[in-house]
Amino acid sequence: MSDKAKSSKSTGSSWKDELKSRTVSASGGAGASKGFKHWLIETDSSAVVRFIPDQENDVTAPASIELKQYKPEFTAAINLPEGASMDKFPKFIVKLPCLTMYEGETTCPGLAVAKSLYDAGGKDKLASSLYFKKTYILQGFVVSDPMDGAQPVDALRTFQLSPQLIEAFLAGCNSPDMEAPPWDTVDGTDFRITKGRKGEFASYTTSAFVRKSRPLSADELAAIEGAKPLISFRPAKPDEAHQQAMVEILEAASVGAPYDYARWGKFFVPFGLDINKG
Repeated sequence: MSDKAKSSKSTGSSWKDELKSRTVSASGGAGASKGFKHWLIETDSSAVVRFIPDQENDVTAPASIELKQYKPEFTAAINLPEGASMDKFPKFIVKLPCLTMYEGETTCPGLAVAKSLYDAGGKDKLASSLYFKKTYILQGFVVSDPMDGAQPVDALRTFQLSPQLIEAFLAGCNSPDMEAPPWDTVDGTDFRITKGRKGEFASYTTSAFVRKSRPLSADELAAIEGAKPLISFRPAKPDEAHQQAMVEILEAASVGAPYDYARWGKFFVPFGLDINKG
């Protein structure tokens, strides 16, 4: 049996203990594989995926990392470079990493912006929009996709799961019926992402691991070689200049001011900025 196909079923509850104690944080960024946009599947449909272990650790290591990002929203931008446009985006966001995702950091200057709004009273909705949001990055395969049908078994993908989905993921991991880590290459289990609806919002509360374990195929095992360690999704920790820009961007969003590219563009660029290089 190859190292990639080594089972960890015999390790008992040790992988569950590690799942509870080990936290790897990241802010998102570089990845070796194409992202799977599970939120685009139709309501009342499901996609089946398979997660793989972190390639920097052994098979018992947790298969996900937590991202903490501020996502301030803007409706206008000024001082854009020549040929640049935000016209396709009536509203756009700027993704900013929260320092508390980095090891040893317990606070972040960006948190003060949201706190000041909470303290002012009557601005809880705005304050909440400027507080960091959590998502979780995993890598693996799309086994079946209601949007595109059967998927190539060797197509490595990345997944960004919301707290609601990661809660379903962790509930399955901690089930007494889950003997081996679900990301185990031999005794692991596929995960069914099911999209429902609660009021006007999408709901994934019925998502769960399938009941039957499945060993990865030879093609899937070979594709794992292309996966990056989860820690590689973490960009460089923001220095003081980036932290100052982050606070200024959040403060601008809090009062409805436009995003100023000349002032902040070298630090954080809006998602969707279209620069015409022709």
